[in-house]
Amino acid sequence: MADARYERQVPVIGEEGQSRLSGSLVAVVGLGGTGSAASIYLAAAGANLRLIDWDVVEEGNLNRQILYGEGDLGRPKALAAADRLSGLNGEIELEVVHEPLVGWNALRVLSGADLVVDATDNFQARYVLGEACVRLGLPHTFSAVRGTYGLYTFVIPGETPCLRCIFPEPPPEESGPPVLGPTPGVAGTLSAAEAIKHLTGIGSTSRGRLISFDLSGMEFDEISIARNPNCPVCGRGEFERLGAGPERAFVRGDRAYLFLEVGVGDLVRDGWEEVGGEEGRYALLSKGRARVYVYDDGGALVSCPGCGTGEVVSTVTHISEL
Repeated sequence: MADARYERQVPVIGEEGQSRLSGSLVAVVGLGGTGSAASIYLAAAGANLRLIDWDVVEEGNLNRQILYGEGDLGRPKALAAADRLSGLNGEIELEVVHEPLVGWNALRVLSGADLVVDATDNFQARYVLGEACVRLGLPHTFSAVRGTYGLYTFVIPGETPCLRCIFPEPPPEESGPPVLGPTPGVAGTLSAAEAIKHLTGIGSTSRGRLISFDLSGMEFDEISIARNPNCPVCGRGEFERLGAGPERAFVRGDRAYLFLEVGVGDLVRDGWEEVGGEEGRYALLSKGRARVYVYDDGGALVSCPGCGTGEVVSTVTHISEL
């Protein structure tokens, strides 16, 4: 099966390249539109994957996040992605991390990987990932998309500009930016291709170049980028975003992740109703507008559609004190 599966790519990357790829571990951080395309192609090519995402599948994801179907609505993305990818290639190893990538867990979450695909959707996470990769010496992709427009580059710590060299200050954040489905697909495909090239030693990557593309006019362009010798991250070795915490919870919008043990029995006694889940993975409980995914291996996700951040924080505080 393995010989037939890879018979069309082995002439491109070679037997040794295929062996390298099959022995590699790629951490994919963010399993949205970009992460979907990247992880599908990497899994199909034979790379082992660490799937990192803390969110759940929503209907608004389905125009671009091609890992998921309607039957996955409400499921944790990392688990749904693992199921899809194991069905695509049962020969690879898949690791699931259902935590958000934050300053105090980034080194742990990324350690042991050979390469990182940055498929995150905000610069807060991208800066944390970038610092962790420089600290660990891990090559990583970078991409960002909006509408029909995208940016891409490949970062090798110590050799190319790091993310902080390219973006000394974060650009303005936009909540729920518009995006055409194929746009993150292009970014994810570029990420997968560059990861495969780097891991197998074929071709050349976009190191030292920032690629831009606009699908509306089918335009591709690039600019040269250089390291900043005074960069606080790769120049001076200052990792201000790493090591903070540990915190009890990470809150973003109408959901939060609890980095602590949450007892299902405690929640039930507090008036939460167990409404579902997946055996051996998580229990799902509901109370009013809020839902809690309690993972069997620790941690919990609180989702409260339509709630304000203050209400989410209040719910998290109450749960953590049970």
